[in-house]
Amino acid sequence: GFRFDAAKHMRPEHIANYVDKADVYAYGEVLSIDPSMQREYTEGVSLTTGEQFPTTDFLLGVWLRKFIEVGPHAVDFEHHEWVKHLRELEMKRPSELPERAGTVEDGRMSTPLLARNSIRFARNHDTVCNDVPFYGLTGWSQASAQVAAAWLLATHDGSVLLLADDVKKSRMIKEALAYRKALRSFIESLTVEQRQTIRTEVRIKEAEDGGRPLSICVAVRVDAGCPEGAEINGGALLGFCVLNPHPAGPVEFAGSVCLQQEGASDRTIATGDQKVVLHGDGTLNEPLRLAPYEGAFFLAGL
Repeated sequence: GFRFDAAKHMRPEHIANYVDKADVYAYGEVLSIDPSMQREYTEGVSLTTGEQFPTTDFLLGVWLRKFIEVGPHAVDFEHHEWVKHLRELEMKRPSELPERAGTVEDGRMSTPLLARNSIRFARNHDTVCNDVPFYGLTGWSQASAQVAAAWLLATHDGSVLLLADDVKKSRMIKEALAYRKALRSFIESLTVEQRQTIRTEVRIKEAEDGGRPLSICVAVRVDAGCPEGAEINGGALLGFCVLNPHPAGPVEFAGSVCLQQEGASDRTIATGDQKVVLHGDGTLNEPLRLAPYEGAFFLAGL
């Protein structure tokens, strides 16, 4: 496949014409955090396949950096109000932070995901090679950004852009890639009905000071077709990963509500040389101990 560089300088109908004739996978680089600008291409590029045209999810990258390095309270805003604030700052105009939405306290925070098939990334060639702000993405170290890359790779949908150097240097990214490949392969074996109910849930362990999360758990679940007809509240667990986003200090992970499978028996899940016993209440038989910037990935299956 190929990408349309600087796609926002092209008319959507021209891009659609090229993509339909080439008959290969393609996406557009739309360098903007403004969802309305993105929609000009995700919805405006009308493809004969009926698929939505995928574009680069810059806002998600900005959100992930703030979430991981500062904490969830740093992105606890209504998305459209936060976008307006970021755009003002990018234009070097004074702007106050919008009113906090309160989604952290009531547990309903959501990522500003552009589309189910968006092109997601933590670092790309523009943010690494150019000395411009890019809404705060410039200067994101490989060590910290690898946590965001692993998070993105551990979800069930979308496409993830990775820098070759980051893959080469990061054990976490290599492990996340292997996990994603195995998870995607398993998802392909599911029925259409089952695939339609797949979702990704994320839970964190907050620091006492409300800053950088102590751990991040990303779980992929499916509602339809639990094993052997079992009744499992919240659906069956397909796989999960645990990430330590801290540059210093190990973390212990004892379990998470996003791993709960009420009604399920204990499960032993092994990946490589790592093995855990997961209880139905989402806790582990023995805590995982993760070093700084380390992750653990487990494919559970059905």
